[in-house]
Amino acid sequence: MEKVTEINYEEVFKLFVHPQTDWPTVFQQPFKQGNIYCATDARSLIFLPIEKADLPFKEQKRPNATAIIPQDVIFNDEINIPELYDKLIPEMIDEEIIKESEKECKECDENGEVQFKYSGNLRTHYMYAGCPVCNGSGIIEKEITEKTGRKIPNPNKKYKMFGVAFSYEQLSRLLTACKMMGLDKITRTYGTERTGNLFKCGDASILIQPMWSIDVPESEFTIICTS
Repeated sequence: MEKVTEINYEEVFKLFVHPQTDWPTVFQQPFKQGNIYCATDARSLIFLPIEKADLPFKEQKRPNATAIIPQDVIFNDEINIPELYDKLIPEMIDEEIIKESEKECKECDENGEVQFKYSGNLRTHYMYAGCPVCNGSGIIEKEITEKTGRKIPNPNKKYKMFGVAFSYEQLSRLLTACKMMGLDKITRTYGTERTGNLFKCGDASILIQPMWSIDVPESEFTIICTS
């Protein structure tokens, strides 16, 4: 792997913030908490002791990152990053985007109301109510799936590393961070099939939440590392 002479931790930490702007701000920016720098998207967490770098992250009490960091070391599983890159071959699929389209509701002639009648007690009653087809808007919204022509990794691809299930997205981000930090080897020190798995990555540590794998057939997983 290409040698990194100076690690740009600000860029590494950006990998672990949440991409959606409608999420709370605390998940959209790296922060300082006590004696560590952190960044989390609620599914993964990266942290670094403050003495290892001088970063411009502001102090933040929430989310309480220090409360979820495992303190015990129960594994010493060494992972060779170049070898893992070779094994992490994703299944490529056609990229699809969802576009919303609108069209006039023919049921109500775009006015949002329909007339209905009720007959009873020898009389017929006519009433108006919101159109049940367009929910009274006069417009029918429809989602259309459209292919972009590009190939992307299958987001549903499943991997197992040390018997724990991970998505391609999570593992790919872990490897990207290691590449940016110039690391050839990392160590898994903690984790189960249902709790976060902690990886010691140079001076930094990365905690990754595994996939839910209960009742998922073993045949759906690609095995990339074993104990």
